[in-house]
Amino acid sequence: EKCPDNTVAPPGSHKVEQCVCKPGFFGDKPDSCTVCPANSKCPGGSVIQNCRPGTYSAEGAAECLCNPGSWGASESECETCPAGFLCAGGADKHSCPLRA
Repeated sequence: EKCPDNTVAPPGSHKVEQCVCKPGFFGDKPDSCTVCPANSKCPGGSVIQNCRPGTYSAEGAAECLCNPGSWGASESECETCPAGFLCAGGADKHSCPLRA
């Protein structure tokens, strides 16, 4: 048998009942997976968590990102964008173009 839409089978699974919601979705049962709402993170299974202050997510996200104007490799490492750089959010940090 195959896992329902929006679910995955953990290693060693052999029954549909063992399927869990894939990242970006949450629910208690394989047939009840719901897309993760914006400003929340859903790493899979039944887990749903609000994004920390200073972070955000789009609908269907497994992780939260740093807000624009800040940057960081993960939501727990967000820092204010330094002078001379542009930070669109997440891990993006680009130096400002030089004027000739």
